[in-house]
Amino acid sequence: VGAGIAGVACAHYLSRLHNAKVLLVERAAPLAYTSALSTECYRNFWAGSAPMTEFMNHSIDLLEERARECNNAFGMNRRGYWFLSATEQGAQSQLHTASEAAKVLPGAVRVYTDGDHGQRYTPDVLFDAPTDAVSLFHGREAVAAFTSDWPGIISPQVQSLMHCGRSGWMSAQQMGAHLLEQAREAGTMTLCPGELVRVHAESGRVHAVSLTTDGAEAETVACQ
Repeated sequence: VGAGIAGVACAHYLSRLHNAKVLLVERAAPLAYTSALSTECYRNFWAGSAPMTEFMNHSIDLLEERARECNNAFGMNRRGYWFLSATEQGAQSQLHTASEAAKVLPGAVRVYTDGDHGQRYTPDVLFDAPTDAVSLFHGREAVAAFTSDWPGIISPQVQSLMHCGRSGWMSAQQMGAHLLEQAREAGTMTLCPGELVRVHAESGRVHAVSLTTDGAEAETVACQ
């Protein structure tokens, strides 16, 4: 298994939950290459897609578990996502999106159309705060009231703002380091630098792999 964020996560769960013996093989250091360039953001909001909403809610549940067990060493937060529109067409599109989202998040979608709604944006929300709320502020007065504690943060031309509550940011590098540390404690081993040069399969099942390191002659390792 490679030692990027996906490989490290697989090693973590396979070794901890299934007592599997995992070997991570990577050409460079673990969590390099594309894992060092991730957006580091997460969200459970996928408009009217029930499968993606369910998938991401489960993924966020797992993120929260990992954050709690390490005292949130990877800085997970719940600052939310904003989707903005400065056109009437875009504002109407967000109304449609909100109606679609309501089908997969029953009771969680709220629409505000004036400045008397009493809602104010705050980034100071616990990383595991229990919220599925999607709030749509339709009209400039509604938007201005929601962002009133943050003057100048958006253009006064914005006509619609959709705030998705179960969304935020984290340090993917720190999360990966935590997963790797726990995987190693559960028996996962690493070969870095190393390279997979061949997969040996028989009757549709992998039974061995050939690995090399620093250009040395490849060695074959049996798979269990």
